[in-house]
Amino acid sequence: MRLSDLKIGEVGILDIFPSSYLHHRLLTMGLTPGKKVSIVRRLPFRGNLYVKIGNRKLALRFKEAEHIDVMTK
Repeated sequence: MRLSDLKIGEVGILDIFPSSYLHHRLLTMGLTPGKKVSIVRRLPFRGNLYVKIGNRKLALRFKEAEHIDVMTK
């Protein structure tokens, strides 16, 4: 499942994401495999996603979220 597929409030665990131009950027933002992530807010029309990782909140572009794999419970 992709991070962009999660619904608001749904929790997923970050899985290994494929090597891409985003890989280094995502790691520096704290998006590391094994961490829990949840969607806080979604903007309409495939806009930004606001995610919570630990006690941090981040904004990601929808296109970036499409490249991040998550596992759900």
